[in-house]
Amino acid sequence: MDVKNRLLIGPLKTRETPRQKRAQERVHKILHAAADVLIDTPTYEVSTTMIAAQAEIPVSSVYRYFPKLEDIFAELYMQSSVELEQRIFDLFEGSETNSGWRDRHRSVHDTFRGFRTEHPYYLALLQSQISRTGLETVDLGKPMSITDLLAARWAKGGDGFRGGDPVIVSRIAMQTFLAIEGFLATQIDPSDADRYFDELSLNLESYLANYLSDDR
Repeated sequence: MDVKNRLLIGPLKTRETPRQKRAQERVHKILHAAADVLIDTPTYEVSTTMIAAQAEIPVSSVYRYFPKLEDIFAELYMQSSVELEQRIFDLFEGSETNSGWRDRHRSVHDTFRGFRTEHPYYLALLQSQISRTGLETVDLGKPMSITDLLAARWAKGGDGFRGGDPVIVSRIAMQTFLAIEGFLATQIDPSDADRYFDELSLNLESYLANYLSDDR
């Protein structure tokens, strides 16, 4: 599968973006090639040489922009997760059109499922990040923006929030979602991912039901 039209590459997240257009195009080519390789190859079998061959560029060009293989994985993970985060933000921005928080929760569920289908290398990247940094820091600080969005919404009574501290509940919800992602990334048989995700997502919904109301 070719991911050229599925992977959106923006400014680099883990290093300075090259100024020259040709250099930017080469970096994008490396990241796209890495994503293609990861679709059929476990991270522990991937090499810089394989990525260079897929990108049809010299290995020295890969090392110029990414001195270590892990640097490629980290950047590709950040690019992918930022895209996923934006999709989730878009759901909340259009939340007034949803009939309630349960619908929005399930929309997030469907968005993540669709994202995994479109980006079949994502869970492999997530597993790589977990092995390097641990689950607590796998987001590299990014998800707090979603946490803050939820806390601010619930502090104003959005989604019928009651009976708890919106900051604590939003943090637990976000960390639970990250734990679900991490659990899926460590499954040996990817065919089980959807069944586990459905069950774990249902548990998160049950937790949120203690604080959120279907009444607007």
